Amino acid sequence: MDVVGPQFHDLHKFFESQYEELNEVVDEVAERVRTLGGAALGSLTEFLKQTRLKEHPGQSASTLEMVKNLLTTMRRLFSLACGSGKLCQ
Repeated sequence: MDVVGPQFHDLHKFFESQYEELNEVVDEVAERVRTLGGAALGSLTEFLKQTRLKEHPGQSASTLEMVKNLLTTMRRLFSLACGSGKLCQ
């Protein structure tokens, strides 16, 4: 979703920081997977086939809805990470 409105700059910076943090985590996980002898996903096509998260292309949302969507997504990622191993123990 596109960020629009009076809070554009602040939200854009916030979402960008979230993206950058998540990108670092994904990279670290991929490196760990390779270290353990696995094969990490490496293309957008592979990610799209494996994703469990929902996108909302072409839709707009209020700033509050955008933050709520991010929180829901982060909770989902945490839940998936905890459910797939001993990451949360």
